[in-house]
Amino acid sequence: MPPILSLPASASASSTSPPVRRMLWEATRDRIAIPLWTEEVGPLLERVQSYLTALLNGHFKSQLLVAVELLGKGAFNRAFLVQVRRDPASPPSSLSSPSPFPSLPCRLVMRLALPILPQIKIASEVSTMRFVRHNTNIPVPKVYMYNATSTNDLGYEWILMEHMSGQPYRKVEASLSQDTKKSFVQKLAEWMDALSRLRFDEIGSIYIQSESDVCVSYGGGAGGDGTVAVSDAKCLPSQFVVGEVACQGYMGDWRLEYKLDRGPFRNTRDFLYSLAQVLSIELQDPRQRARAEFEKPHVGLEQANIEAYANGDSLYHRALAAEYLSQETNEERDGRLAMVVQWRAQLQELLDKSIPTHWPEQGRTITLRQFLEMEPFVSFHTTARHDLLEFTEHEKNESEICELVEKINTRVPSTVLPSKSTAIQHYDMSSGNILVDETGEPTALLDWESQYAVPLNLSWVAYPKVLSETGYDGRPSGEISKGDLKALIGGRRPSLSWVGQENLPLYEHIWNTEELFKVFDERLDELESPWLAVKDQGRDSEGHGDGGLDSLSRYIYARLESM
Repeated sequence: MPPILSLPASASASSTSPPVRRMLWEATRDRIAIPLWTEEVGPLLERVQSYLTALLNGHFKSQLLVAVELLGKGAFNRAFLVQVRRDPASPPSSLSSPSPFPSLPCRLVMRLALPILPQIKIASEVSTMRFVRHNTNIPVPKVYMYNATSTNDLGYEWILMEHMSGQPYRKVEASLSQDTKKSFVQKLAEWMDALSRLRFDEIGSIYIQSESDVCVSYGGGAGGDGTVAVSDAKCLPSQFVVGEVACQGYMGDWRLEYKLDRGPFRNTRDFLYSLAQVLSIELQDPRQRARAEFEKPHVGLEQANIEAYANGDSLYHRALAAEYLSQETNEERDGRLAMVVQWRAQLQELLDKSIPTHWPEQGRTITLRQFLEMEPFVSFHTTARHDLLEFTEHEKNESEICELVEKINTRVPSTVLPSKSTAIQHYDMSSGNILVDETGEPTALLDWESQYAVPLNLSWVAYPKVLSETGYDGRPSGEISKGDLKALIGGRRPSLSWVGQENLPLYEHIWNTEELFKVFDERLDELESPWLAVKDQGRDSEGHGDGGLDSLSRYIYARLESM
């Protein structure tokens, strides 16, 4: 385990600290497991402001005024804009130690994270940001402080970082000229090239090797909870090591509990086998089996009990139900209501059924009703990461996993990776994670969580995600034939005589997008970039997704085909 994960000897949770948060997960209709935030923004804002005020004033022995407002909400994180200034009543010389901030007043960003991968997600993210910031020209926020444990007084893992100027590319894209977009894309190619040249020997996330060389842990006051102040001294590549993979494939629901090798990996086979093992263990998890068994009658009841929709809160569902009931024959109604009775009886029987438990204090078994009360499950249409109805096809899924493992064993070499053969990737260079100024010049690349070093042929994406978004978000309406699309990609420029006035905006949009892909390729060629090997795999970014059953298996299958 990397040394950065060890808390200072003096760090301990106070008696008033909230308990370690037990992760709750909700499922969406597109097979994504997202963590459930149980605290409302209003009370959270007040607690963040109180915590930061105590933390900063306790360290500097000064009166600093802290103001906090919500900046954004994500599935795993909450971001806050933090403004810090001296109290006018406080004498200028009252700071007992140098401020880590460039000047006061200043604007910072504090990002709170749920413990989806306790300690290692924040620790690896901070390390990656520092590594990239000090060893490339990529504009990455400076980290001032962080806390990689949720046992602190705030109850969340967090990072306090520099507020970068600019606004998300997606907000200004429509107003930029094609020439400006070309310059933007060239810069992205340079970033991808820079990352591909920073090499490691293993597959895994990176961590600071010797924290004491670059960090100072607070020993008392509100900072005695594991908070670390980060030095701005240059971090050399030799100060970092490859450790456990902070990958989304290991996140979500009960995956954190599974006993498996999470790296670092010295060969490709062990890495892919570990990802496949996640799927295999999850398939055998009796708790997932219990959910799956409950799902079939639950969906059946939902589909049969039209009256519940007719009397529900949704105007849309009430209208659909009313239309269906008005057309239903008496015979159809009698059959449907009989199914409602049947599904309800089956559900009641299942709720009283005993299942194996993973909680010793509950005994060896537990009823499904008790299980569902202990493990809230918000949406029963899908479970975290996969369709429960398909999950019940146990033999079919077992066969697919066995086939996947067999392909890994037969196609992937177990030889040790060559020296300096892995590199960090940023698989989410999206229009929301790239900031630009008013001229379209990039000012920051954000969101470095869950990035890790892999061989280039295992990269999740070949092109920055923003290029694909450019091709679809806000594109003009209209239809295009496969033949015309192939002609555009092949270099035929749209004209009024070819496509007509009605289709011209769409064809020009696609043409401009294809031109940006070519500009990206050309810049990589000019740089003679190692990333060319990834780019040659094509544009398909399938497999990044959410780290779920489908996306993980698609990722593994796609990489096996390239070997």
